Amino acid sequence: MQIQLPLTFFFKETLSFDNFIVSNNKELIRALKMMVSKPGPQSVFVWGLDGSGRSHLSQALYQLAEESGIKAAYLALSEKGIEPDVLSQLEQFTIVILDDLDEVVGNTEWDEALFHFYNRYKDSAGCLLMTSTKAPSSFEAVLPDLQSRLAWELVYQLEELADADKVQALIFRAKERGLSLSVDAGQYLLNRLPRDTHQLFAILEHLDHQSLAHKRSLTVPFIKKILNL
Repeated sequence: MQIQLPLTFFFKETLSFDNFIVSNNKELIRALKMMVSKPGPQSVFVWGLDGSGRSHLSQALYQLAEESGIKAAYLALSEKGIEPDVLSQLEQFTIVILDDLDEVVGNTEWDEALFHFYNRYKDSAGCLLMTSTKAPSSFEAVLPDLQSRLAWELVYQLEELADADKVQALIFRAKERGLSLSVDAGQYLLNRLPRDTHQLFAILEHLDHQSLAHKRSLTVPFIKKILNL
C-alpha cells in the first residue's frame, strides 16, 4: 500500500481549563479562576508529580488571563538559559506564573532573587501562582527566609488522575486533533504503556501522524501494529 506522508507541521495544543480533567481538584480550579475574575493580592502554590497537570493548569491560567485582557506573565523555570534577573521585571504584571519552581530553588542566586521578588510582588497586590513537583515544606538547601515565605501560601496538591480519567483525557486530546479514539482503544494504550500522561500524550501525537500517513483510524489493531505491541 502506498503511504501518503502528512504535511510537516507542529500541532499546537491549547491547554485550557476546558480541556483539563478536573477529577478531585475542583477547589484548586476555583481558586485559580478567581485570580482572573477577582484579581487581588493572592498567592497559590500547586505541587504534584510529573504528569499530574501542573503545567497544564499554569498555561490554562495564563490563557484565561490573556483572553480576559489581564496582563499576565508565564515563566517555565525548567527552560535552559533562564537567569534569576528575569524576576526583576515582573511587578508590572497583574498575574505572574512561575512553573517548575523546584528546578531553581536551592540555588543561592535564585533563592535570593525569588525572596526579593516575592516581597516586591506582595507589595504590588498581584496574583502569584507557583508550581513544583514537591511541597514547599520539602525543599532542601533553601534560604530560611524564602522557606518561610513559601509556607505562607495557599498550598494545593494535585491528585493523580484515576485510570478512567486518563482514558477520558486521551479521548479528549484525540478529539481536539480531529481523531476518534474509543474507550477500548484508550484503555488498550493505558494497559500497555507507561501511565505517565506526558508519555501517553506524546504517543498519541505519534499515532496522530501515523493515522494521517496511513489514512487509518485509531483502532486497536492499528495501534498495536504501529507501536509494535
